[in-house]
Amino acid sequence: MAEARKTAIELIAQPLILPCGLTLPNRLVKCPMQETLANPPLFDPPVETFENLYSQWAGANYGLIITGQVQVDIRYLSIAGDVVCHDKALEEPHFSKWKRWAKIAQSGGTPCIVQLAHPGRMSPAGAGVRPADMPAICPSSVPVKLGDSWLDRM
Repeated sequence: MAEARKTAIELIAQPLILPCGLTLPNRLVKCPMQETLANPPLFDPPVETFENLYSQWAGANYGLIITGQVQVDIRYLSIAGDVVCHDKALEEPHFSKWKRWAKIAQSGGTPCIVQLAHPGRMSPAGAGVRPADMPAICPSSVPVKLGDSWLDRM
């Protein structure tokens, strides 16, 4: 009965406990966005660029921050500039960048979850580190038809 009397703002401001046990201080979520700011050859988190961006979000009183896409395979990016969890990510100096990004994103006390991704058939040639003749991989062989022009077919 008391819940029915609360305003929308009061409800949003309440903590939320996720099934995994993580407690969010409120119900506002910074949704994932595709930053496309990482640079080749390994597409590590661009901490210098992310510092201002994620610091702003960390200090904005969100209940949860979800990062932009972090690709799981350096051969298949959704677009050049995706951050990639590559085979050297746990080695220095790369691992320090990941730790710094996590520290920045959580600096305001807000939990942060990394969005892991694989673009499947939507990985355009040239966006990842793979031979030009290597097709995108996906669970279905049905091609995506984006249109009839030559650019759409590319």
